[in-house]
Amino acid sequence: MIVSCRLDLLQRGVVELLADATGEQVSWGYSQPVQDAGAISYVVATLINGPGPSGSSTASGQAIHTPTSIVFTVDDADEVRYAIELNGFSYVHDATALDDETTIAAALAALIEADTDGPASALSVADDLTVTPTSAGSIWSYWASDLISLAATLASTPTLVTSSRRACTLRIESFGRGRSPRSGAWATINKVLAALQSPIATLGLAQYGVAVWAVGEPIDLSEVEGGYWESRVAVDVDVTILSTSAEPVDEIDSATIDLSISTGTVTHTSEIN
Repeated sequence: MIVSCRLDLLQRGVVELLADATGEQVSWGYSQPVQDAGAISYVVATLINGPGPSGSSTASGQAIHTPTSIVFTVDDADEVRYAIELNGFSYVHDATALDDETTIAAALAALIEADTDGPASALSVADDLTVTPTSAGSIWSYWASDLISLAATLASTPTLVTSSRRACTLRIESFGRGRSPRSGAWATINKVLAALQSPIATLGLAQYGVAVWAVGEPIDLSEVEGGYWESRVAVDVDVTILSTSAEPVDEIDSATIDLSISTGTVTHTSEIN
């Protein structure tokens, strides 16, 4: 069985959101940052709970024939965004005037290969990009943007793909050199709270399979800031992340059912194949 509950995508999505929202240095870790001469504020995100069962949704399963290989072909080169999606995560290349079909295919292959936690390996030859699952059933959904065509070879036996959501709690902490609401950690955490309520930001998180479930109240920790910081504020955020399992199953070719119906003294028996 393959179980995909990718905390690396949670990390990428959260760090990207925090960096865009605050414009400050952001890290994912468990240690307090030490102030340096150039840093006015700093943001740290930490996973403090989970992944665990989520009450927000139930698991759903479907038996499908997953691909053993997929050939993506770059049909034309233009100055547009090219994207391949595997299991809901996009690998994106923004083409320039210097690109042609071969360089676009190579760039997308490099992105898939660089994703060490991803579901596939990739090899490009000319304008063709061949994607191969890292193990049987590890790719259960795939898509390509315009100007990319695809042809998939499917496995002869089906795979049961079951999707659910897992709950996590993040702690986001802001450290600042100032203490005022406009210049210290409070100012930064307010930007974070605004971003968590923004539809655009939540759509960005959804690309990584992350959904914001609940946001707690900010807590002022300035009395224990340490590290030469002047202010420190924390907020806990409950999120859910996508979890998918894939397990090969046997396909039922046929079944025989004996059916007996009694009406008064008459019994009718049928055999259904």
